Amino acid sequence: MSYASITGDSSRVPNLIRPLVDALERKLPPLRAWHRHIYKRNFAVPRKWAHLYYGVFENFESARKSIPPGAQIGCDHSEVVDRFNMGLGDLWPSDYPVLFWLNQLLKQGMVIFDLGGNVGLLFYGSKRYLNYPPDITWTVCEVPAAVSRGKVLAEERNEQRLFFTTDIEGAAGADVLIASAVLQLIEAPLWTTLARLPRRPRNLLINRVPLYQGPSFVTLYNMGPAIAPYQIWNRQEFIKHFEDCGYELADMWTAPDRSCSIPFYPERGVESQFGLYLKAGGA
Repeated sequence: MSYASITGDSSRVPNLIRPLVDALERKLPPLRAWHRHIYKRNFAVPRKWAHLYYGVFENFESARKSIPPGAQIGCDHSEVVDRFNMGLGDLWPSDYPVLFWLNQLLKQGMVIFDLGGNVGLLFYGSKRYLNYPPDITWTVCEVPAAVSRGKVLAEERNEQRLFFTTDIEGAAGADVLIASAVLQLIEAPLWTTLARLPRRPRNLLINRVPLYQGPSFVTLYNMGPAIAPYQIWNRQEFIKHFEDCGYELADMWTAPDRSCSIPFYPERGVESQFGLYLKAGGA
């Protein structure tokens, strides 16, 4: 992975070159140090679009301290919102298992809480495939920048079923809580939030979450306009947290359209993220 330090993009590194560069670095530690320096410098460069990772940290706090000065931090920026909603109405291949379970759970008066749903991306994308009743309530919980954009867009489209909030406590009593490609960016684990709700959501649809067999840790994610701490979990540990919260694992799928390669830490990489359907005991 170390050759990626030159380009800032590990996807451009031919597989045949990686072993050669790794072998050279083992023989020449100064070369590895130089590669690290170059990669860190390239990692911090602001871009319109990026998908880069840097470092291994114990927690969000230590990761934040390593963000280069002057960089935008976190997701509450209009540029970040725009970066993720460029394909409004489009779906990722890994969204289809979510649509399958939503279709199974669909009912009149359904309450859906979409954590980290940007401007309503999954709602707009799934309307082509699912016949949502007119009385459902779909609430997107997001950062203020996304909430502002989402409200304007919903009004322009005269969408009466889509609502926005910044309060995660609004998930209380929902029929379904959706969390797609977002839990890794939230410092407070979802299970701690669920534990304090007076009524927990009956069904959880978690998608595109980075899980692997090693120890949990935090890295830094450069998404282009901003950099944010990014949590990666041990798979068994992640599932057990929800089981301890009263949920049962009903389904699990791979999300190969998302991966996480951390230069200089190949053993910490995630080749394919995951999706899970968990339901409350007795649901």
